[in-house]
Parts: sequence; C-alpha cells; structure tokens
Amino acid sequence: MSGYLDHAIRSFEEAYQEYSGCIGTEHEAAAAKHRLILFGVAAITLDAARVDKKLPAAEQNRWNDERDEFIGLAYMLRCCPAHDISEPKWIMREGYQRKYQVAGLEVDLSGVNDQPFRFDHIGGEEAFIRLARYAQHKGWA
Repeated sequence: MSGYLDHAIRSFEEAYQEYSGCIGTEHEAAAAKHRLILFGVAAITLDAARVDKKLPAAEQNRWNDERDEFIGLAYMLRCCPAHDISEPKWIMREGYQRKYQVAGLEVDLSGVNDQPFRFDHIGGEEAFIRLARYAQHKGWA
C-alpha cells in the first residue's frame, strides 16, 4: 500500500499546486473540486495503509499515545469524504470530536461535526501532507 499512498499524496500535492495557480481565474472552481476529490482519495488511502500495517482500528476514547492520535485522526479523515468524495462532510461520534496532536500538529475537530469539510479544519493542505508523510516515516502507513 505504501506505493499507492505515495501516489495518492503526490496526486493531492499536484492538485493543491494547480489550485493555487488558479485562484482568481475562471478555472478556480474546477481546480478546487479536483483538489477536494484527490484529498478524499489520499485520506481514504492513508487509512487503508494504516490497515495494511496491521494497526488497530480507531476506538473512541483510546488516546494513549501519538500513534492512537494518528489512528483516530486518520479514521476521521477517511470518514469525512467516504460518503460523498466531492462534497465531504464531518459526521462524527462524540468520542472523536476532540483535539488531535500528532506530527507536531494540533487538529481541533471538536466543533466541526455536521459541517462541510474545509481544509482550515485540519490546518491546511500542507498539514495533511505532513501528517501522511510523518505516518509513513513512523511506519504507521
């Protein structure tokens, strides 16, 4: 899965760069949708890579260490686009509506339940890329 994850992350990075170059142009909306879809692919692939590494499934209220934080956050990132990849929405059980600290990032999902996904919810596009690369480095994905 690592090769698939690398490809998914690179594709998302390229879509993010494309979008950045389209801001303020007639192509901005299409580039934004493309970036969002490729984020969904990368987020789902990140959690699938976690499964391939035989890490346990996420469990509410099990936050013993940074690895557990990653598992919970990766699960939430996967769930968000899973039902509609072109219009992801946060639908979270209460135990997952919390702050996550992993890879030197703090991602606060405590107030986003039932809202459409926005990149600023997770600290931006670069934060997602950093999380995915960190997880690979740690052997979690």
